[in-house]
Amino acid sequence: MENDNSLFSELFGDDEDSHPGEHKSENDSVSDDILKVLQDCIVRSKHLDGFTPLKEETHVPGLALYRRALNPDLCSRYFDWLSSEYFSQTPQLGLECSQEPRLNQGMHFGSLNDANTPFGYLAELSQTLQELLPAKLCQREVMFDQAIINLYDAGEGIGDHIDLLRFADGIVGFSFGSAATMRLRPVVDASDRERAAHYAEELHDTCASEVTIRLQPGDVYALSGDARMQWTHGFPAFVDGAANVSSRRISVTLRKLQDD
Repeated sequence: MENDNSLFSELFGDDEDSHPGEHKSENDSVSDDILKVLQDCIVRSKHLDGFTPLKEETHVPGLALYRRALNPDLCSRYFDWLSSEYFSQTPQLGLECSQEPRLNQGMHFGSLNDANTPFGYLAELSQTLQELLPAKLCQREVMFDQAIINLYDAGEGIGDHIDLLRFADGIVGFSFGSAATMRLRPVVDASDRERAAHYAEELHDTCASEVTIRLQPGDVYALSGDARMQWTHGFPAFVDGAANVSSRRISVTLRKLQDD
């Protein structure tokens, strides 16, 4: 645990509300029951006929997007498990909160090669969706070894950023719960890159070349090449004056730490 906490601090800073190992539900048996339901649903989904993910063209080099990568029932089961496993003590934003600071992030470290586990299944799906990631990335011995789980309530978002260089190329994101708009902007100068490296606060100016994508539950996107390094991405808290998410949203992002 000490090593995990040290790595977490190196990658994300000493943010006490996000340390690994502190997310477990007080009622572990409830979480285990929900996990069993999710795992059963994963098995059924592997044999589901008539549900075809739809690849959608984007205007950002290296950004791939599949609609309906996970069926609605599976999305619902993932949302229930993630909520129970990581955020069972996190009240909806705006309600009285007895926990300080507010827990809205979870972490998972370790190989995700077991497709019978929740994160392993998502990693396997990332490899099976044609051209979601470049072939050379799909051939890595370890596809992903870290997952970050983020919770968003209405009025919450994350600023435009480029994921830390401590992570290798090829980042995959899954959406559960509320729909949300993702914004991507090209990096045009050194100040843009410096800002992006520190998870910039939300920007309210306009950018003629920015691209926005409305992600629905079950959608999956991947960032590689230029989209990974030459474009920022973020989820504004507000879009056109309204909250980006209408209710609770949970995202899962899969990444691989750079080899030493």
